[in-house]
Amino acid sequence: MAFDQITIPTEHMVDDDFENVGGIAREIAWAFLANVNTLPKPVVDKLSDTGNLEDIATISDDIVMETGQEFQRLEITEDTGNIVAAGAGEKDGKVAEETLTFFVPGNRKYIKALFRIWKNADMVFLVPDNDPEENVQLYGTKRFPARLDTYEYNSGAAKTDRKGATFTFKRTDVMESPIFEGGVITDETGPTYQTNLEYLKVTSGV
Repeated sequence: MAFDQITIPTEHMVDDDFENVGGIAREIAWAFLANVNTLPKPVVDKLSDTGNLEDIATISDDIVMETGQEFQRLEITEDTGNIVAAGAGEKDGKVAEETLTFFVPGNRKYIKALFRIWKNADMVFLVPDNDPEENVQLYGTKRFPARLDTYEYNSGAAKTDRKGATFTFKRTDVMESPIFEGGVITDETGPTYQTNLEYLKVTSGV
């Protein structure tokens, strides 16, 4: 490896101001991989490249969409979504297996439609964390897109039961989903989304 001297920046050390809130945000964004023109790679994409330690897990360039396409916002039920990553494979060929799970409430028609259009599609998600740093994970790449693994709708039995659909996506990659710090370009005017939670509230223009 050709990384500079590996040190953990002091601002990332655990201290009295450190907040580590679990879960993902109530709004995520998704797109079909086929609707993405350019999906950038981390700052350091190969172990032979030079860079800082965090560069290997950081994407700073913009996502460029095909003409007329954009990421779609999706509201999920609070405290139901997560990303879980685990190492797998032989000792000389380890990979990261990741699942993205979330619950969409209700029995609305669009939920049933989502299952049909997602069930065989290559997908990409932007998934914000709940913590104050507001990191956004890019879940899915050109080589290793997100694919729907399981889907379950439950109407509930009692009136107080939770009603809605649970979606679980799965992907396998050489590393976990990186942190996305770029923007999403849908036309020539520039990024239409920001990389913190505000990007989910922007609908058009810059």
